[in-house]
Amino acid sequence: MPKTFLQVTDSSFPALVEDGSMHAPVLVDVWAPHCAPCRALEPWLNTLQLSMPNLTIVKLNAEAEVALAQRWQIKQLPTLLLFVGGELQARAAGVITGKQLQEFMASVLMPTQINATDSLNAPALLAELEQLIVSEQFEVLAQKIATLPDAVTRAPAFQLLIARVNARQFKPEPNDIHQHLAASIQNARRLAAGEDYCQAIEILLAIEATPDEREIIANALLPILDTMPDRRRAHQYRRLWLQR
Repeated sequence: MPKTFLQVTDSSFPALVEDGSMHAPVLVDVWAPHCAPCRALEPWLNTLQLSMPNLTIVKLNAEAEVALAQRWQIKQLPTLLLFVGGELQARAAGVITGKQLQEFMASVLMPTQINATDSLNAPALLAELEQLIVSEQFEVLAQKIATLPDAVTRAPAFQLLIARVNARQFKPEPNDIHQHLAASIQNARRLAAGEDYCQAIEILLAIEATPDEREIIANALLPILDTMPDRRRAHQYRRLWLQR
């Protein structure tokens, strides 16, 4: 199931960040739901995770964890905090491009800390896998995935890509569910595969379902909600579903 970066809190920060960085570098992305530059940084963090499998990336919501943000003197969003060896080694604040992010990491980390897979080019890899999905070469795709390190396949960007693969391969069984329900679910999954999450979810929420059909819809809806990058919107949709 696709995953977003782990959110840290005041209680989990010491173990996940300070203690965790004793074993591998930890990058803390300090963000807030209203922050547009924070959202713009997300794809670069996904790419960074793929290209630096040894790196742990976590997110700190400055609005939800005010005391923690103040402790680390957060004055601008987004702010990146890089911890190595249990200590804060570097910080960067404001709008950050992909190139600047790479330079920021390289300014602190040794090459062996940056990349455990020296030949991996994350943007090229994602483009290659994307092309295999579009052309529906799923056997070739599976062979390619089997050669990748576990640290790469656990990255959020890669997990999202796998979700799109699953959506494209989805084949409803007319004997198991009504034909109109099967068509709606298939349409919703294909929209989600194209990252049109809101439209996909609204299709599923609009279905007038029996109790048995509701369980089938939930099996299609919940993975899409888990995949949706906009976590606040996903929680809103989840509440709508539970209230039905």
